[in-house]
Amino acid sequence: EIFIDDVSFTQSVMTTNYPTMQPADKYKYVCGEDDVEAKENHCTNPTCTNDYDGCPDSKPYCFLIPDSECPNEGPTRSRRYSTFAPTSIPDGAIYYMGFEQDTFPRWTLGGGDDDVQYQAWEPTEEEANSGLYSIVSPDLRNEEHTSANSTLTLTTSPTWGAGTLHFSVYPGVREPFDHFDYFVDGVRRNSLTRGGGFEEWSIELGPGEHEIAFVYEYNPFGLTSLPPEPSDWIGAVFIDDVYFVESSSNCLALDSNPDSFEDLTFPSLPWSTGPGDWTMANDVAYTGRMSIKSPYLEDSEGPAISNATLVTCDFFPGGILQFKTIASVLPPHDIFIVYIDGEEAAQLVNVNEWTEPTLGLSPGAHRIDFSYQYNTFGVSPLPPNPATRLGAVWIDDVSLRPFGE
Repeated sequence: EIFIDDVSFTQSVMTTNYPTMQPADKYKYVCGEDDVEAKENHCTNPTCTNDYDGCPDSKPYCFLIPDSECPNEGPTRSRRYSTFAPTSIPDGAIYYMGFEQDTFPRWTLGGGDDDVQYQAWEPTEEEANSGLYSIVSPDLRNEEHTSANSTLTLTTSPTWGAGTLHFSVYPGVREPFDHFDYFVDGVRRNSLTRGGGFEEWSIELGPGEHEIAFVYEYNPFGLTSLPPEPSDWIGAVFIDDVYFVESSSNCLALDSNPDSFEDLTFPSLPWSTGPGDWTMANDVAYTGRMSIKSPYLEDSEGPAISNATLVTCDFFPGGILQFKTIASVLPPHDIFIVYIDGEEAAQLVNVNEWTEPTLGLSPGAHRIDFSYQYNTFGVSPLPPNPATRLGAVWIDDVSLRPFGE
């Protein structure tokens, strides 16, 4: 979709079901409607050069694809090989795009009787993390300083498992002139500004289809006038070397991040609970209607413990664990402790309003136990219950954020 009239425009230029690209000894240029169609019909589609020479209107784009054997191929078949292609696909990647075929979808707008070619994200040789090409955001500057934005959307395949999406980005932006964000399934994950070159970033994803939106915005604050442009301001974002690596384990990432338990699936991976199960609760919630709540253990004859356990995957890059909690507990009756890999990381008591603990996590797999513990000292009889104690813990909005996001 494209919106005009002093607002913005949005373009989706990556689509679902990306092909797996494997290393190959030879490559050839083939005309096609898109890269998937060109690869599927490479034996019958016309060949071309990297400047689109020879492509008909019905298959207007020229793609560099790995060559493979064609049935009943005669000696007169024309081939144009190139060694200018990705030859070192990252280990374990089931999808890789380095933009080295110098092609990318073009967008056309209807303009009355004439079709106008609109400048969208496109291949460029200005900057590259590897090879010669990357893709670059459009130049949205205008004399009126009208705010505008362009969105590049990557939709992952619904057949992919949990894993990590990697990409290299050069954010040549500077506020108040422009701004760059990326979103996962509509939730902003990070803002990148004033980069000095390419840096690799990663996004942990659960299994199935996800939308990753890269948003470049000119004049994001809607200023009527802008200061003089700095001499070192680029005014563009470059993206290169996008690839996805599935997790080698059966671990699942948080499907919603933050997880506010509104999907009513608790406990499902990566969550588990027991003994004395934590449950969904709709009596108290920070976001929406639902949270999770510790069990009622006051019928226990002695000390009792119940954990809600969250596991991070081996591909977790390291970052911050945040969650909202009410811990209406008070020793010696009960206590709330958070353990990371068996080590106590936080202890909360007499918390009767929502609070947000923040805990650091190193890269890799971790076990986080949210532990409600009743009468841990075995006191008998217990003293009268204080008026402020509700004897329960509620948790909501659990998030795992990689460092820098």
